[in-house]
Amino acid sequence: MSEELTPLERAVVALSRKDPVSSLRPNSRKRGWILGLPTAPLPLANPRLEALRRYAILRRVHGAARIGAERERLQETGFSRQKIEEVDELVDPSRKERRARSRAEGNLFIFDGSCFPAVRWN
Repeated sequence: MSEELTPLERAVVALSRKDPVSSLRPNSRKRGWILGLPTAPLPLANPRLEALRRYAILRRVHGAARIGAERERLQETGFSRQKIEEVDELVDPSRKERRARSRAEGNLFIFDGSCFPAVRWN
């Protein structure tokens, strides 16, 4: 199986950027209609793509801290770790830059001379 997201999977991630967290609750569409609020999008018919949409929304809103269970659920539906990493980068583009920067900074030794006494010029 390919290790890249398909165009359909990328489209699901792109569409999830505008979905609120309330769209993940059951009956949120009915509740919105009764209360006169904007209705939430319907869940996707494909369970695999709905798991991807759910993961992308929660990743965007909560970050990496509270999505362990959703990550496992996404792996159970057939997404590899590489695909999940790609989803993470699509949801949070600055993540890739931070990872590259931290790797580069980890290899450097920065010496600023602060351990020496200051020179006094009279």
